[in-house]
Amino acid sequence: MLALGIREGEFSLSRTFLVDDSTAGARAIAAACAGALITVTGTTISGVLVALSVASGQFTSRVLRGVTAKRSYQVALGIMVGAFVYCLVVLSAVGTSQGEEFVPRLAVLGVLPLTVIAVAMVPYVAHGVAQAIQASELLAH
Repeated sequence: MLALGIREGEFSLSRTFLVDDSTAGARAIAAACAGALITVTGTTISGVLVALSVASGQFTSRVLRGVTAKRSYQVALGIMVGAFVYCLVVLSAVGTSQGEEFVPRLAVLGVLPLTVIAVAMVPYVAHGVAQAIQASELLAH
């Protein structure tokens, strides 16, 4: 999928189906991933806040502190927001400079796995919050 060519001291990244040579293609990839990430992140955070609001109303406000203090959830949400910011940075880096198109192919190629990793954090956060607000879990702590 990724073809690297090194000859005569020159490093080149050849075109693959994942990385388009045109600025329009690279922008489309970065914009699509950024749009997906902000949607997924916003929906996840909204769902977590609704679940915590209901749980704190039914049980105790300590539920909020217990869930929001967990470092693993903070890291997961940070990965999601960080991936979105990375997509925006890559999107801003793609462009035309002095009449030449500039496409940071390796950065654009990194957008796709980072998006997959960030989206994979959603079930982790959702499952963890769902377990944390169960009555048996609250009584155990």
